[in-house]
Amino acid sequence: MAAEPRYILVPVDDSVGARRAFDMCLNEIVKPGDGVFLVHVYEPFMPIVTPTGYVPPELFENFSSRGLKEAERILSALAAVCAERGIPCKTQAIEGDARDSICTLADTINAKMIVIGSRGLGAIKRALLGSVSSFVVNHSSKPVLVVHGQ
Repeated sequence: MAAEPRYILVPVDDSVGARRAFDMCLNEIVKPGDGVFLVHVYEPFMPIVTPTGYVPPELFENFSSRGLKEAERILSALAAVCAERGIPCKTQAIEGDARDSICTLADTINAKMIVIGSRGLGAIKRALLGSVSSFVVNHSSKPVLVVHGQ
């Protein structure tokens, strides 16, 4: 019976940084016996309160399912690349805050490490929006490699 591979967690989205992190993971980091665990974290739908205070259920469902469909599209495309190269791959889509979700998932799956892309935000944008990669570096119990998008 083959041992379960050790998984490297790679958070992915449509950014250049995420794709570079994924490529680096496959080309430079994965060793025989390793697997890749791809995660896409999407923001939960926050309904805007209308003057009537009513959000039609179909509108809520449409926005909620849009995030999941986008996650599945991204994950399936990258999982196919892993399959072509014979690399074990698991995927998960999570609705929530990317920073906490990535750190929690890394512990849950006992990831060997996290390989995460950086969007290359400037200092002002990073201060206003926050940096997922910086948060993960500072809060994860796992080793983290940040791959710059440019």
